[in-house]
Amino acid sequence: MQNTPFNISIPINKSEVYVNVYVQDFIHVSAPYRSVFKTAMVPYRFGHIYATHFRNGDSPETRKELEDAYASCATTYFALKERDVNSKIQGHILYLKLLRQLKNYVKNGLANSDPAVFLYTCMMAAHYEVLTSSSALTWLYHLAALGRLILSLGPYAFHDPLAGAILEVVRPYILMNGMLEKKRSFLEHEDWISIPAQYYPGGKNVAHKLLAWRREWNETYGQEPYTYTIPSTSIPYLSAIDEQGPLFETILFFENVSISTTVYQYNVYILVLISHLSKFIPWFELYFGKYDPLTEKLKQAIGSFEVELVCREIARSVDYQRAPEFKFGSTGMYFGVKVAYDFIGPNSRLGRFFEKAVIDSPLMRRTGGIAADDLLKPWYGPDPPTEEQIFMIQEERLRRATLVTEVEEQPQQQPMMDLGYVLGDFVV
Repeated sequence: MQNTPFNISIPINKSEVYVNVYVQDFIHVSAPYRSVFKTAMVPYRFGHIYATHFRNGDSPETRKELEDAYASCATTYFALKERDVNSKIQGHILYLKLLRQLKNYVKNGLANSDPAVFLYTCMMAAHYEVLTSSSALTWLYHLAALGRLILSLGPYAFHDPLAGAILEVVRPYILMNGMLEKKRSFLEHEDWISIPAQYYPGGKNVAHKLLAWRREWNETYGQEPYTYTIPSTSIPYLSAIDEQGPLFETILFFENVSISTTVYQYNVYILVLISHLSKFIPWFELYFGKYDPLTEKLKQAIGSFEVELVCREIARSVDYQRAPEFKFGSTGMYFGVKVAYDFIGPNSRLGRFFEKAVIDSPLMRRTGGIAADDLLKPWYGPDPPTEEQIFMIQEERLRRATLVTEVEEQPQQQPMMDLGYVLGDFVV
């Protein structure tokens, strides 16, 4: 039996394989550096939803409110990028309008307002504060509050196209926030998972819209410096054949990650996720086949993370944060470096850098090599299949294939004989 982080047993035997996989739909999020010395993880993705892509028939006042909310973040982003004072002032004026609008929502009662417009206004106001704050934790506080707001609105409100798009954008952040706090997210509940995906004219779904916005944003405001991909649960389950069992999503958490929300910790999260998913490849190849679409999607998901780039970003973070983190032997920092070193190996320049960082850390000097194994204990994932398991699963697959063939080739029924012919000898 394989234990998950939440002690849910996964039976692995000759009749069924239940695999925990947290790889479904994918959307892009960004974690850029705002300066060389400030490595706060800033989710600029919040500001990319242009509401009028989803709204038709709104009153001029509502449309103006949505456009102002978007413009407050867009002009502020441009001001920070180009150091444009006029844009900064304009963004702040629009932000104050957002606050007045939110005050009116509260004064008039949220029940009398459009939940999607209210949520969009809240999200843009939070995004403005994330862009302009000097605190590395601002985004986390706003994210926690945004999660509580989404929960209070209830799943029914997110059948609205705009609200559904907002949920798709913030879902991975809220899940990641739960991982950092070692809590299960309300988004894992069935009533939230079952919210249907929103579709739009031209057959484009939310993911296509997000990618189109990214291109539009980059062409208008400039390329974002760092972009990674993390999973979303917009497609709740990658369903296999029913009798093989569902593919449950994996929620990862590990003991040695601090509340620090630096890009460093974000990259460590990615590496741990890659490692976890990689452990399922031999099981997928064995049980579903090497060329099965499900196996191919898993491999494609793992390859999309660009491991070497992520490891290089971890190396940069170690350089910037060596004094505050390594000086006191932070287990969170040591854990990430050890994970990156395992991926890169000792034979490259980057590998030798990680090796030196691991050896030089106070934690290693204090505890020796045993500490590395201890730190990797929470790194969940199934062990490779044994020869006995391989034989049993192959035998079971053969048995099922034979059973399906027998069902498809039912014996033909004999035609009914003429009753008069059968009873002829008895007819007087």
